[in-house]
Amino acid sequence: MTSVQWFRENPGGGLINLFYLASGTKQEGRLKATADAKERYSTLHISTSQLEDSGTYLCAAEAQCSQVTCSLSANCSCTCNHSLCLREDLHGSI
Repeated sequence: MTSVQWFRENPGGGLINLFYLASGTKQEGRLKATADAKERYSTLHISTSQLEDSGTYLCAAEAQCSQVTCSLSANCSCTCNHSLCLREDLHGSI
């Protein structure tokens, strides 16, 4: 994995781009995303989640490819730390 993007799906079907990162941590308001390219994982955390945070969250990881093999990493996770987080759907894709 060389980079990861996190999205939230609009009720109308469009995607809202939340974060793009290669490694490290980015935070905006109550959302925090981390990525570790070496360990090939990413997480999205929602602190003090609210009812309007309910929805579908997706991550897209860029594959690491060589001339012979291509390895896809679907090690993405999403967590909420408040009882109002009603639904956590996570789909890994590229």
